[in-house]
Amino acid sequence: MAPEGARLGAAVSGGADSVALLEILQILGHPLHILHVNHQLRGRESEEDEQFVRQLGQQRGIPVEVLRAPLPSSGGNLEQALRRIRYAFFEQARRNLRLERVATGHTLSDQAETVLLRLVRGAGVQGLCGIHPVTRHGIIRPLIETGRDEIRAWLRGRGLAWREDSSNADLQWERNRVRAEILPLMKAALNPRAEEALARAAALAWEDEQEWQRRAAEAVEQLGPLRAPLVVEAAWLRGLGPALGRRVIRRLLAAASGSDRRLTMRHLEAVWRLAAAPEGSGRLRLPGAEAWRSLGWIRFGLPDVKRVPAPGEVVLDNCGEARLGGWRVLVSSHPPADAAACYSEVSELDGAAAAFPWKLRFRRPGDRFQPAGREAPGKVKELLQRAGIPSWERAEWPMVESGGRLVWCRGLGAAAWALPRPGSQRRVWIAAAREK
Repeated sequence: MAPEGARLGAAVSGGADSVALLEILQILGHPLHILHVNHQLRGRESEEDEQFVRQLGQQRGIPVEVLRAPLPSSGGNLEQALRRIRYAFFEQARRNLRLERVATGHTLSDQAETVLLRLVRGAGVQGLCGIHPVTRHGIIRPLIETGRDEIRAWLRGRGLAWREDSSNADLQWERNRVRAEILPLMKAALNPRAEEALARAAALAWEDEQEWQRRAAEAVEQLGPLRAPLVVEAAWLRGLGPALGRRVIRRLLAAASGSDRRLTMRHLEAVWRLAAAPEGSGRLRLPGAEAWRSLGWIRFGLPDVKRVPAPGEVVLDNCGEARLGGWRVLVSSHPPADAAACYSEVSELDGAAAAFPWKLRFRRPGDRFQPAGREAPGKVKELLQRAGIPSWERAEWPMVESGGRLVWCRGLGAAAWALPRPGSQRRVWIAAAREK
């Protein structure tokens, strides 16, 4: 879990498991920092826990870092909120103190409780992996294969003291009910080694999940460099199937937002349903990210991105180059020599029919346009939909107006009435490309 002699942080609450963790890491010769979080939940008892940990560090010559964290002010799941505070502190300490890993005192008993709780909530393979022995965030759990009773017996044999947390007897907490009531009943009625069996199930799930993650990484690698926002075909996701598809979705959301820590199976399932439908549209707001489906595409990006307002319009009195938002637009009296390299689309117009000045602008609600081949104008929104342009691109879609009429629209070409005709004396070429 950690290289020999690695500099480690030891998460020490003062309880038996964390005291054993500290003792073992010191025996192994690791340079250590003790990390303690005082949530101040139990008044004097919390203060005595902190003092106990500070004394441990003083007796062993180990520096102690303490975070005094008051109760979170927001509602929601208190246990999860406190856990987020602890792990944010561990991450900060790992960086500031240049620790190679942070070790926590989770045991086989904790693993069994976690698996049982997740099982009754309907977790999949990912959830049934339980507490990961090693995480990509630098957390290790050296005691994950050792039971709580075994640890206490070992501490007594070495004459080591620890603190008992009185809140562990409070049966309002689910985990305490599992520990005090449900697991003892399972041991008595079903299997005396129920904890070991549940932990073994977690280990097997972990092995399976590593294979799924390998496949997910291979699938995402096909997309090339991941830069937010990420746009993928819904059909491609759908073709992966639900098991692999949900794992790929997690990776895409994490790439878009920078983290997947708050994503749950419920979030992944919602996005999967959005992708799995043969057709449709929708927009899902998720922790730190959003998934937006339009036509056959799904866009993974940040929610409520504050865009710098693009200029409403640019007036062109003659040929030249202009920029509108994220677009570069070229108007020329001759075909652009580097059109194939710079622009994916070039349109030719009759300069006499579409006289300057031109107004280069974005699409507006109610815009109507008559591209070549149509007998009458149609709504630009519907024309772009038929052309396969997703919703998130339509709001800033470039077009040109001449004399109060739309003369050109990116992707749809020149208006039917502005196409060059035999004998046209003046021709104008227009091309547009996104800025890189």
